[in-house]
This record gives sequence, structure tokens and C-alpha cells, in this order.
Amino acid sequence: EVSASKKALQRALTALTRQRRRAGKFLQRDLRGRISTLEKLRRNVQRRIGPSRQLMRKKLADRIMPLLPHLETDRSRVLQEVASLVQKSDITEELVRLQSHLHAFADLLRLEESVGKRMDFLLQEMQREVNTIGAKADDAPIRHLVVQAKEEVEKIREQVQNIA
Repeated sequence: EVSASKKALQRALTALTRQRRRAGKFLQRDLRGRISTLEKLRRNVQRRIGPSRQLMRKKLADRIMPLLPHLETDRSRVLQEVASLVQKSDITEELVRLQSHLHAFADLLRLEESVGKRMDFLLQEMQREVNTIGAKADDAPIRHLVVQAKEEVEKIREQVQNIA
């Protein structure tokens, strides 16, 4: 009777382990796909930097040039301010950090150990970078990409809650 109970328990534990491994592989595949999607979105934002800068410069020039003849201040000072505004809207650093976080997350997916808390931390950092990109970018296509990236990060976060 004890032996039969032990065998039944062993079979149940083996089946449970097999099922958890299967679920883990599915989850891993899903997370890899979502990280890949985020990387594509990041690359698309990167491609928009040049056109976005040109558009911003044109908008600023269109607004400021008609005012220049009426300004009593130094024109070079105004142009410095415009250059400063363009520089503050630069999202290059955020894109580099986001890429680094995506690579670190992908590396965690290869580990066999418990990684839920580290994944959660990286997701917070990804969310921060995506939010900063959205706040700095004065470009509708970039904002649309940011919304998609936020949605993807949230979907990953929901999945990671199953791991943690």
C-alpha cells in the first residue's frame, strides 16, 4: 500500500514537472517573440530620428524666423536656444539603454535559474526608457511606436508575473 502510494506520487510529480517544463518553454518562446517585437519597434524609432530632427528644425525655423526682425535680443543667442531645444529632444541615449535592456532580458531567458525579479527590474527600466522617448519626441510616428512599445512591455510584464 505504501509502495503503491509512493509510485502514484512519483508519477504525479513527474507529470507535473513535465507539464511545467512544457509551459516554461511556451512562455520562453512567447517572451522571445515579444522582445523581438520591442527590438523592431526600437529600430523603427531609431530610423525616425533623422526625419524627426529635420521636421523639428523646420517647425522651429518657421516659428522663429518671422520673429527675429522684431527681437531686441542677440540673434545668435536665439539660435543657441533653438539648438538647445533640439538637443534636449534627442532620444539616442534612451534608445541605446533600451537596446541594452532588451539584450539583458534575452540573456535571462537562456538561464535555468530563477530570474523573475531580474526580469521585473529590466521591465521597469524598459518602461522608463520608452516613457522618456515618448516625452521627448515631438513626432507623431515615434509617439505611435512608443504606444506600441508600452503595450508590448505591459504584455511581457503580465507574463513575467507568472514566473516571479
